[in-house]
Amino acid sequence: VKFGNTTFKTDVYHKSLNPQWNSEWFKFEVDDEDLQDEPLQITVLDHDTYSANDAIGKVYIDIDPLLYTEAATVISGWFPIYDTIHGIRGEISVLVKVDLFNDLNRFRQSSCGVKFFC
Repeated sequence: VKFGNTTFKTDVYHKSLNPQWNSEWFKFEVDDEDLQDEPLQITVLDHDTYSANDAIGKVYIDIDPLLYTEAATVISGWFPIYDTIHGIRGEISVLVKVDLFNDLNRFRQSSCGVKFFC
């Protein structure tokens, strides 16, 4: 799970074609303007013990809609895992939540800070 320069890794589940990570929340603290620049990126790999891990595909989630106050603060659902060579390789259930907090520096142009959880 990657956003900006921050990357988190889940546990590896061995011998499972349908892993259920149920991981703790991954917490990203970012400025609201950074959410508009790039999506949340989830990379799904097939773990190999003695060789390089095989990439199954990636999921990109645009977090920008969560910044609008009239919109929901949660994105939830099944997202396709896409590989550029093989196309859609499966799907993954993801829940992304955003919490806004006041900006402590009133001289910055950004109106607030953002914590989002994946």
